[in-house]
Amino acid sequence: MVGRIAPQPGGHSRAWATVGEDGRLELDRVELVWVDLPFVTPVGTAVGTHRTRPLVLVHLVCRRSDGAVVEGWGECAALVDTTYDREDATGTFATLRSELLPALVGATRDGGSLPPVSGLGAILDTASRPLASATVEMAVGDAHLRAAGRSLVDLLGVSDRRVEPGAVLGLPRSAAELSAAIARLTAAGYARVKVKVAPGCEAIIDEAVRPTVGLLPMLQIDANGTY
Repeated sequence: MVGRIAPQPGGHSRAWATVGEDGRLELDRVELVWVDLPFVTPVGTAVGTHRTRPLVLVHLVCRRSDGAVVEGWGECAALVDTTYDREDATGTFATLRSELLPALVGATRDGGSLPPVSGLGAILDTASRPLASATVEMAVGDAHLRAAGRSLVDLLGVSDRRVEPGAVLGLPRSAAELSAAIARLTAAGYARVKVKVAPGCEAIIDEAVRPTVGLLPMLQIDANGTY
């Protein structure tokens, strides 16, 4: 997904850091979830073919002071391998299970109270494991926001903004096939199309993509670092 949100340096990060400081949540349960999402069509890249998208999720079950149950979810951005980032889904799952989630449970204060976002710095490994750490941080922040009846878009002040969808196409087999796929996605309302490429398919890309320049709001070419 690609959003068109103008950044406000410092403001958003300060607002996020304060999430949970004014409330109290008792941490009842922590769950680590692995989900394999199959692609409708395999996505071929310069370094391999992806048929599924593994998702690592952190699920927190908490309780407010009035007894209401509140959940928090964090989704990890790690992929199936390390072609995009040094963290992959398998390694992230292991790190969360053996290190970060036990540290979160150990950091609960005052008889099981979930730390605020600002209190996570001592237990998260943001330098060497940023994706795994962000998953925990998102789950904690989500739980606190839900407990307060707020959403992330409210916190960021962008509830009136639109998020436009994007799509990804695997390595093209022919210019005609690629042209048809781009036209189909554009007609379906996708504002961004990213095309996977690799050395050797330059002629296909040139023939199919050049006519679309200026017709799409955003067109991307991704060679996965192979040039």
